[in-house]
Amino acid sequence: MNKTEKKALKKQRQREKAKDNQKKDEGMVVNMLESMLTPGVDDGVIKMLNIIFGLLFIVLVIMVILVGSFHYGVMLFFAGGLFFSIQFFLLEASKNPEILNPKKKQ
Repeated sequence: MNKTEKKALKKQRQREKAKDNQKKDEGMVVNMLESMLTPGVDDGVIKMLNIIFGLLFIVLVIMVILVGSFHYGVMLFFAGGLFFSIQFFLLEASKNPEILNPKKKQ
């Protein structure tokens, strides 16, 4: 095998790898959209919600430290209340699985 054939083979493998990565990314987006459009709550949605709230807390804490404004502290308090109320609802709803994953009527 000469150098040009090796380069061509290497480029072909890189293209195949890029296509596989693109399919994985599309799969994640498609799964999230399907989860949002179907009744019930998927574990992926709960995980994404927790990540988003975590990032919100980080940003608000940084803003409280940097700016020192009382308003960011209040927003942090309200965000914490919302987060814990959602977590409490999910905890209580997990006791009755039909609430989180309702059966489709046929």
